[in-house]
Amino acid sequence: MTVQDARFQVLSPTLIRTEYAGDGHFEDSPASDAVGRDSFTPPRHTSSAGRRHHALRT
Repeated sequence: MTVQDARFQVLSPTLIRTEYAGDGHFEDSPASDAVGRDSFTPPRHTSSAGRRHHALRT
């Protein structure tokens, strides 16, 4: 989910990667706190966006 200059990625049911990029260019490098994340499938999740609130559900 990308909201303005912030991006949120669900890596596991209990770990969400947050990234801020003022220029809108996000890095796709591996997160240092999710070693071996390429070996598992990201969990199913849903996202919703309103005028003032955004939600990610795992």
